[in-house]
Amino acid sequence: RELRSDPDAVAAAKKAALVLQFRFFAPASYVVLDMTKEPFDVASEEHPQPEVEIGLTPEAADRVLSGRLSAAEAVKTSAVRVRGGFMKFLALQGFLEVVRAAYRTRYGAPTPEE
Repeated sequence: RELRSDPDAVAAAKKAALVLQFRFFAPASYVVLDMTKEPFDVASEEHPQPEVEIGLTPEAADRVLSGRLSAAEAVKTSAVRVRGGFMKFLALQGFLEVVRAAYRTRYGAPTPEE
């Protein structure tokens, strides 16, 4: 909810203009961001046709958002599974950078030994 009032997040979401669904495993849950609306909508129900879906565990999300695991390495090692067009995924990069920065501000950046 805090991101919805962040001007950088709103601008990046508007630029991406798609529906992003996070599918969390263990426990199973969803976070859906509808970036076709301004400000973007956030929901917790599965979307029937997200343009991009990112499947991951809560632990993998923490590692990626905190910077302990790069997005590329997460995909390469299957810690994160991405479905949807590559160009659509690229369109999300600005928004995901804003999310990472907000996460690190709130929960702290990793220390070198992590």
